[in-house]
Amino acid sequence: MASYVPQLLPGIGISAVEFSEEEAQLALQRYYPAAEYNSIDAVLLDRDWPTVVQECSFGWRDVGSWPVMKEVHETDADGNATVGGAGVIFQGTRQTLVHLPQGIGAVIRGLDGYVVALEGNML
Repeated sequence: MASYVPQLLPGIGISAVEFSEEEAQLALQRYYPAAEYNSIDAVLLDRDWPTVVQECSFGWRDVGSWPVMKEVHETDADGNATVGGAGVIFQGTRQTLVHLPQGIGAVIRGLDGYVVALEGNML
């Protein structure tokens, strides 16, 4: 992929098969923040080079869409879900996704259709 779209992972210059798992994690932490964000369609499929498509039998979930979030995350009776292992209590809240790391607790009250996430020290 680096030869087709080098801007995706600038500076990496080598194939992922050359990495041990630990080296791959370190490279990901180092290079990913500078990587260009783009979809697989724009990066690979919408280009004018030859593309091969193979029919597959595995399922596909577009986890970027709200209806699928309920399919990939367990929800309570009000449609609320948690990701990340945090202890979350919902009060008067519905259709809300909370993404917090394990060891963080939260009481989420009075929300409808929100995403609550912790990034660094910002909620």
